Amino acid sequence: MDISFHSEAIRFELQQKIYHKKWIRAWLESHKLVPGAISFIFTSNERLRRMNQEFLNHNYFTDVITFDYSEGKTISGDVFISIE
Repeated sequence: MDISFHSEAIRFELQQKIYHKKWIRAWLESHKLVPGAISFIFTSNERLRRMNQEFLNHNYFTDVITFDYSEGKTISGDVFISIE
């Protein structure tokens, strides 16, 4: 599967993507886990607040929201990160 990095509702480009992918894969392997489809989405505080309201019924800001789609030892999910 694939580890990917995106931005949403902001302009942001993660530097050294290959380094980060290798580090994530190595960390997973060291814990005897398998990388599945993992997406890191960089976004704004406001976008995360709206997601917090919509999916978790919380009306406050947060730095990170995750959606876990893992099955067994295959780790998959979406990680939304505010860069603000």
